Amino acid sequence: MPKPKTVSHVVDRVDRVEYLRNLPENVEEAEVSGVKYKRHRSPDGGTYWVAYVDRVEDLRNLPENVEEAEVSGVISGVIYKRHRSYDERSTYWAAEDVKIPESAKIDEGVIIGPGVELSEGIEIGSGSTIDWGSKIGPGTVIGNDVNIGNNCEIGEEVVTDKNVQKVVIGDENVQKVVIGDGVQIDNNVTIKNGSKIRNGAYIRDRAIVKGVVGKGVIIEREEYYVRR
Repeated sequence: MPKPKTVSHVVDRVDRVEYLRNLPENVEEAEVSGVKYKRHRSPDGGTYWVAYVDRVEDLRNLPENVEEAEVSGVISGVIYKRHRSYDERSTYWAAEDVKIPESAKIDEGVIIGPGVELSEGIEIGSGSTIDWGSKIGPGTVIGNDVNIGNNCEIGEEVVTDKNVQKVVIGDENVQKVVIGDGVQIDNNVTIKNGSKIRNGAYIRDRAIVKGVVGKGVIIEREEYYVRR
């Protein structure tokens, strides 16, 4: 006779997080004060609970007492951990496999995806996101609200000023963007998938770049630059 299936359901009202331990085994998901939790099973047969969110940007909305959370996004099941910012005044999130260099200065609300490689001396401004598999070279300064897509490579001492507004480098597709050493990027710049920015290039305000930008080339304000 086949065994009955385990029934999973969400418990809408659990007043305190420690009450999760008292829930029956057939409960796989629960909610505590607006935060959703999933039951996980350890190798020894025990169980434990981890907060989870549907989108990586939802990590920023979790209360301060949540120290780690699972994101069920493009790469499902990735665990992110909360870190203190370099000035100890705020926090940011990084996937659990990411190694944070001691000299890194990372501001409030930053999210760093799985497989990202960070070098010494980098700075990352508040609200920025670095998606999975990207590499950030030593001494690079990433401004506020910069979005760096998957598998991008950013060289040494690349600068997007801390006062820069909304730079987008790559997106969720897998064609990587490569940015060379000493590149400077201004406000509201978009760098499309598959682009390569050579050493010392300067991309000015509101430019859109797709393709290869040569060494030391200056892309003017609001220019739409396409070169294969």
